[in-house]
Amino acid sequence: MLYLALGTSDEIGASSHYLQIHGTGLLLDTGVDPEAEGIDGIPRLDLVTDNPDLWLDHAMITHAHHDHLGALPVVLKRFPHVFAHMTRATEQLANVLLPASARLQQRKLREGTATAEPIFDEEELESYSYLYRTHELDVPFDITGSRGSEPIRATFYNAGHILGAVGILLEFEDEGSQKRFFYTGDT
Repeated sequence: MLYLALGTSDEIGASSHYLQIHGTGLLLDTGVDPEAEGIDGIPRLDLVTDNPDLWLDHAMITHAHHDHLGALPVVLKRFPHVFAHMTRATEQLANVLLPASARLQQRKLREGTATAEPIFDEEELESYSYLYRTHELDVPFDITGSRGSEPIRATFYNAGHILGAVGILLEFEDEGSQKRFFYTGDT
């Protein structure tokens, strides 16, 4: 297993973690840094795109706070084959929050309170929603990637943080024994 922190790991903002497990590339959350403008606020996706040994198959979204979800349109633009996994409630919140974010970015630029170009617009959002995959709590689902050599199973568990928030259990075999990795997001 390979792990890379793509966002901040010691403060709030741009929560995003890359895992490669048996050839499957996973992104755990796709947040933006609320203190940064434009492209400076997104996770370090270049650490994946600039390395030919890394790729991305799935993005796992724990909840619909901007510091965990806000860069999802950028991720889907850079990796158009990636599926974004979340709960139905998180999808519904994302369908409200992300367009509002796009409008806010446009307004701040227009008013002169921001100097950076928006990282996405509302039109783009409509073209990405077909990549959303929703899952029920406590029901395992397969996330083995296109280059995956071993099956990987994910299960969402209620995190109680906000509506739809989950912790994610990843299960896979490694050298004949069952391995489990649990990502909490925010609990």
